[in-house]
Amino acid sequence: MMLIETYVAPSAIPGAGYGLFSRDSIPAGTVIWRFVPGIDVALDELPTEPLWRKFLMKYAYRDLTTKQWVLCVDDARFMNHSEHPNTGETSDGGTQTLVDIAPDTELTCDYREFAENPFAGW
Repeated sequence: MMLIETYVAPSAIPGAGYGLFSRDSIPAGTVIWRFVPGIDVALDELPTEPLWRKFLMKYAYRDLTTKQWVLCVDDARFMNHSEHPNTGETSDGGTQTLVDIAPDTELTCDYREFAENPFAGW
């Protein structure tokens, strides 16, 4: 669950579609996301129902550590990958800012830090 105010808007990253943007200034080192049971979803396997499976394959990721499929129910699922992200993983699996973030900045992460085969297309 996002722990800061954000919004979804068109991304400047080629091919990305929409992205997640900060509403406010965020100091470097601020934890901006944590998995919250009951809000975020963790599944041991993908369902067989085609539409639900398609949705999860688009918006969920398979966690490197737990091997569970994780779906962020809030707008965190719109955070895009970057080779030079402005957020990174915390030691306990959260996400923090790596630099000071100005308002209206797209928040990016390196999918390879937490997702198994993030570019496989499932």
